[in-house]
Amino acid sequence: MKFLLSLFASLFGIAGIGIAVIAKVTYPTLSGWAPHAFTALAFSPFIIGSAFAISRRKHVSLVSSLSRPFIFAWLGGIGMIAGGIEFANGKFDASAGVPHTVTVKQKKITHGKRSESYSIIVSSWREGHFSEKLDVPEQLFNTLEEGKSQVEVISHAGALGMEWIEPLRASAQFEQVQATL
Repeated sequence: MKFLLSLFASLFGIAGIGIAVIAKVTYPTLSGWAPHAFTALAFSPFIIGSAFAISRRKHVSLVSSLSRPFIFAWLGGIGMIAGGIEFANGKFDASAGVPHTVTVKQKKITHGKRSESYSIIVSSWREGHFSEKLDVPEQLFNTLEEGKSQVEVISHAGALGMEWIEPLRASAQFEQVQATL
């Protein structure tokens, strides 16, 4: 029975994290991971309360009751709820996209153990924001020049009020300049 509980919690955790990643890639919000952090804080009392109830019933310490199944269930719950909210925000958004042409201020490469991720810092189109950090594909990253290149960002209001953006592409003016070089 304990094995089945661990297996279910592990699969639930993996599914939840998968949903969060799919939502983040499909409908990237400009609020970053804030929905996930908020959900983690909101979901934590449930997990700690469950662990406390089990520790009281089985007469074990609270720390030992916060074992792997609870941790995976907690991560899965966060992913399912926050990822679902973020996915619904983009999927059910009926607003028209608003194009913004912005200048690339800086390019950044983040090195991981097995891969690299590419991002750019651009001037912001939003009131009260100085700049935005946007993830871009490697091919687009390699064509951009700091201070010279422009990209077109298409933003949507979001069904739940969280602004999200479409995948980036080079603006038409920049593509024409590159073609003449």
